[in-house]
Amino acid sequence: MIVVSQAIEPGVHPGRPPHIHVKVFVADGRELLTTQMYFAGSERSGDVQAAADLLVPYLGLDEQGRQRIAFDFVVKP
Repeated sequence: MIVVSQAIEPGVHPGRPPHIHVKVFVADGRELLTTQMYFAGSERSGDVQAAADLLVPYLGLDEQGRQRIAFDFVVKP
């Protein structure tokens, strides 16, 4: 399934790098995963260094001048 979403890039939280929380659900409504995504520029954070696979690179601007990202969530049964 492809999901396209828009969000405002989060600011710095005290003691934490900017991040967005993500929840993944199955069709019947059960929650499979709760995680977060970190953004380029946060590489020195201990949180990001401990979970580097959650760092989302910027892909460039779209035609409206918005920054693009892509992230694949893989949930194994």
